[in-house]
Amino acid sequence: MFARGDDVSIQQMMDKFNEFSRSTGLTVNPTKCKIYCGGMKEEDKQTIEQITGFSRGQLPFRYLGIPLQSRKLSNNHCMVIAERIGDRMKHWSTKLLSFAGRVQLLKSVVFGFASYWMSCLPIPKMVTKKLEAMCRSFLWTGKGEITRKSPIAWDRVCGPKSNGGLDVINLEAWNKTCLTKLLWKLASKEDSLWVQWIHKYYIKSEDVMQVDIKDNGSWILRSIFKMRTEVAQLEQWKKLNEQGGFKMKKLYLDFLEKHPKVEWRGLMIKNYARPRAIFTMWLACHKRLATKTRLEKFGVQTDLKCVFCDCPETIQHLLFECRETKEIWEKVLSWLNMKHKAQRWDQELVWLTKVCKSRNWRSNIVKVAIAETVCEIWKKRNGHVFQQQYKDSNTAQKIIELIVNKIWIYPKYMKRIAQMIVE
Repeated sequence: MFARGDDVSIQQMMDKFNEFSRSTGLTVNPTKCKIYCGGMKEEDKQTIEQITGFSRGQLPFRYLGIPLQSRKLSNNHCMVIAERIGDRMKHWSTKLLSFAGRVQLLKSVVFGFASYWMSCLPIPKMVTKKLEAMCRSFLWTGKGEITRKSPIAWDRVCGPKSNGGLDVINLEAWNKTCLTKLLWKLASKEDSLWVQWIHKYYIKSEDVMQVDIKDNGSWILRSIFKMRTEVAQLEQWKKLNEQGGFKMKKLYLDFLEKHPKVEWRGLMIKNYARPRAIFTMWLACHKRLATKTRLEKFGVQTDLKCVFCDCPETIQHLLFECRETKEIWEKVLSWLNMKHKAQRWDQELVWLTKVCKSRNWRSNIVKVAIAETVCEIWKKRNGHVFQQQYKDSNTAQKIIELIVNKIWIYPKYMKRIAQMIVE
């Protein structure tokens, strides 16, 4: 039950409550009910408690899991999001996840929980920054504790795949998008009770983009109207006004930090390889695989020799120049019926992008082959370094089997794969 200090007397309020109880047949157990009072004198609050037998509740109260009160929510009120997300990250099963598995957890469980709050509340920037720091640390370390380890900047990770990202949601940009959606509902006078109430008591007959909101207005409404100056400069907002209809994805992309499109984006889009293979290839395209020469730049004392030969271990040498990996590429390319001589990594990316640019069946199979080959070479290297697995296995044959298994489940490729196996 809620009580607000106004012209209605306490007795009138109780009469209305009793009348409502009789008309609905509702029976109330005072020991299980609470009353929330706002804008009332202390003696009036005590009088209501005595008459009703209800205990007094403390603000903010929770409705459908969201804390609500008349004043602005503090950082401490919203930190419950970080606490619950942290609990999910500390679960024992998350320690077994690969990088690709952590990305999927961030996209689904973590984002789903945070988005529920952001769809109706402006989240303080301090809380949003902490959430992003937790997500960043979880992606690269598998732990919820905040660290500075980050091979690739978080704003790049949150970018679209065409810009070299992983399509992980940027929480700050998403919160702005949700607030802008509420602003759009007010501007378009959507048929809802909340919009009608705001227009009646706040906007009245004025323009939504021009009306002044008083300081004593709702803090949520003030946060929504603060977005007016920011969205007015966005091209997408202007298009929405011209075309009608709100498209959150396009507006969200406008709020993201702009990065140029990468040439190798075709390798990431619609790739049927294993998620872990795609993630490893993504790191390789950014030149962020933790090779020995790269670790040396960060002060890690290590032997710079390649695990397969005596040359310095760079990404170029490991993937294309080492005799061990050269042999793997030759066998895989031979199975694909392709003749190609390995070049420098940047040149290889250009060649691979060109090969995978078309939309035919061979292009899609080559994309899978590239991702799986890079992943298996990196896996074989790590097995030598960390587990001393010197036993030579037929890596090329394993890669071919992975390609067949991933492509065979798609009916349109079955005939093509069968022909390649027979040949």
